[in-house]
Parts: sequence; structure tokens; C-alpha cells
Amino acid sequence: MSEALPNDAPPGVGLIAGLRERWRRVTGGIAQVFGRNERLRVRSGMILSVVFHVALVSVCLVTLREATGGPGGMIEVSFESLGEAGLEGESEDPLEDTEAAADAMDPELTKQPQQDPNIDEGLDQLVDDVTARERERAIDAIEAREAEDLESLARRVKDRASADRLRGDRLADLERKLANVKVGYRGEIFGTVESRKVVFCIDISGSMQGDKIALTKRELVRVIQERLPDGASFEIITFASVVSRWNGTLAPADADHKRKAEEWVKNLQANGGTSAFQALREAFSMQDAEAIYLLSDGQPTDGRGDDIRAWVRQANKDRGVIVNTIGFLVGPPQFQQMFTEAERFLAGLAEDNNGIFRAIR
Repeated sequence: MSEALPNDAPPGVGLIAGLRERWRRVTGGIAQVFGRNERLRVRSGMILSVVFHVALVSVCLVTLREATGGPGGMIEVSFESLGEAGLEGESEDPLEDTEAAADAMDPELTKQPQQDPNIDEGLDQLVDDVTARERERAIDAIEAREAEDLESLARRVKDRASADRLRGDRLADLERKLANVKVGYRGEIFGTVESRKVVFCIDISGSMQGDKIALTKRELVRVIQERLPDGASFEIITFASVVSRWNGTLAPADADHKRKAEEWVKNLQANGGTSAFQALREAFSMQDAEAIYLLSDGQPTDGRGDDIRAWVRQANKDRGVIVNTIGFLVGPPQFQQMFTEAERFLAGLAEDNNGIFRAIR
């Protein structure tokens, strides 16, 4: 509802009040018509705001002229007296007025925005680009995992190779240690001779008769003739009930001494007891000796095995002579207990003195 203006209201006040009321109705109509289209609503409001303010300035100028009778006069306007007043001929329906204003506007402004066909293509391209990047990331991730797997495999192969080498080293060490209990005659009783000053202690007791003594003599001649290193020297000690020495001291392994040693060995005969302890004493009496080879087929008859081992350990404490032992453990079943005790003595003697025990069965 518009309030009635006082009779003494200044000229033009009714026109201003009408413009204010119309502006209120038009903005309300714009909100209803273009409420869903923010772009049109804002542009329409801006245009109508310009139109309203132009009209308001025009009214003010007219009012000023009427109040002063011409340009340059003064006017006193009480804005408290400004009320709401309608203009003649205004419509009672603000929406109708707003629709009419909208019809007078640029038709382009009333069109609903349409989807740009290039947007779909751009979206498709964007999706393709994202998909391509994701595919590249996935490929990179797969390649990184494959590279990591290959590195892991390489490490495992390297570790396996290291383990194999370590296992090989351990097996070689084990084989070397297992040589202490080698079973069976392999063609060389004494093995490889590496020391240059060697003493052979050979059992020629009665139990060595037959094939044992024959095989022993053959292998002893072979090792002297073929297996001694260059510059070596050697001595042969035999033991039965008594102990005998071939040369009395270490002799150089030249052709002449080898021939003499071979003749002496071929004449050996098996008979009597097993004085292994005395043979070891004789061997350790040679201060230059580096290695001793003790061959026997039974327990010593001139001392207990443990006592002999203790004496050798003491005698060898500061010398480091290597004591290798060979056990001829071949015979009828009734001698198995004797062979077991002989093996314990010979194997222990070699172990005490960094040597190797070989068993011929």
C-alpha cells in the first residue's frame, strides 16, 4: 500500500516516491523471473538500476526548477516526508511490469545458456589425457617393480653363488678333515707329501705279514722315488720288537739315496711286537724333522695309547711337527676290537698334531 502524501509536499516528491515504489516492484519481479539464471538476473538488475537513477536525476532537476523558478535556486527537501506513492498509470501487477521490461531487453540476454559442443570434446580429451597419464604411471610402476624384482633376483643369485662358494669351501675343508677317516685302499697309502724333511715310521711286526707288508713296501718305495718334493730329505724308521733306522739321520732325496733306500726297504721282514712309542721317540730326536708318517696295524705294545699321545703333545708343543698316521685295519673278525682301539689311537695322534689319519680296511 502507498501512503498518502501531505498537501504541502514539495513539487516532484510524488514522482520520486512513485519511482521508488516501481523500483521495488521491478527488482522483485526480476528475482522471480531470473532467479534461476544468475547471469540474466544480475545484468537485468544493472540495466534497470541505471535507468532508475537516470529517471531519478531527471525528476530531481524538474523539481528543482519548479521550486526555484529557474536554475540556481535553493530547495529544501525533508526526506522524512518522502513516502511511498504510486505513479499514474502504473500497473497493479509488478510481475507484469517486469515481464514487459524483460521483453524490451536484448533477446540474447533472455536465452538460456547452451552447452558449447567443444566442451564435450574437451572433456573427452581431458579424460583421455588423464587416462594416458594413469597408464604411464601404471607402466612406470610395473617397470619399477620388475626392476626391483630383477635386482632382488640378482642379489639372490649373488647370495646363492656366495653360498655355493662358501659351501664348496666348507665341503673342501670337510673332505680334508674326512681324509682322517678315509676307508679303503685308494692306491696311495701316504698321499701327497708336502714337507721337505720327512720321517717314515713303519710297523713290521708279526701281524703285518703277507699282503700288508708287501703293499707297505711297494708304496713306501713309490713315495720315496716319486712323491717327495724337490730339495727334500728323509729317514726311514722300522719298528717291531726293536726299532731300526735306515740312515741314522735325514738324507737328501737324491738318486743315490733313493736307490739305497729302495734296496733296504725291499729286504724288510715282518716279525715281533709293535714298539710304536720307541719309534716316535726316535723320530722326534731328529730336530730338523717337519713331518712324521706313522704306519701300523694295531695298538702299541710298548705303552698305552693315551700315554703315548700325551708324550707326543708335550714333545711337539713348541715344534709344530705334523704327524700323519695310516691304519692297516684289515684282518679276521676276531681282531676287530684290536682294530677299533688302534684306530682310536692313530686317529687321535693325527688330530693332536695337525695331521691326517687314513684307514685301510
